[in-house]
Amino acid sequence: MFSPKDLLIKFSTVFRIEFDSGTVITEVLKQVRKLAEKMKFDVIPDN
Repeated sequence: MFSPKDLLIKFSTVFRIEFDSGTVITEVLKQVRKLAEKMKFDVIPDN
């Protein structure tokens, strides 16, 4: 189980960058992606 602080630290590695031509999500670590799936967070798009 993760504490709220642990979750914030894990998800702090994900960045969203906006350009004139669109938006890009930076590389998402496998551990963070799996955690988001387990928690049913729909914040990381499938690429």
